[in-house]
Amino acid sequence: MSTTAELFSTACDTGDHVLLAIDTAIGTTVALGAAGRVHVAVSDDPRGHAEAIGSLLDEVFRAADAAPSRVSGVVAGIGPGPFTGLRVGIAAAHAFALGRGVPLLPVPG
Repeated sequence: MSTTAELFSTACDTGDHVLLAIDTAIGTTVALGAAGRVHVAVSDDPRGHAEAIGSLLDEVFRAADAAPSRVSGVVAGIGPGPFTGLRVGIAAAHAFALGRGVPLLPVPG
């Protein structure tokens, strides 16, 4: 398990917290930890991050049966990886955290 995954999994076991994680270092991965479970949606396409991220976010929120308003923190993978892909994930994570007024945790891979 990677450092990001271990941190995310541990944090999701802490009660009522709902955490969103976005990583676009290689492909696009979105995870949502809620109620002690982690829901993951992945696109292995090394390109098309911007096109994939919206549907992956929708997929994890539906799978977890959780509203975006319940997110209490956001985790963003910050690389290493190709700049173009990384900036999509980092921007999405930052926008989500800013919009919700919750902490953003940048995590290197």
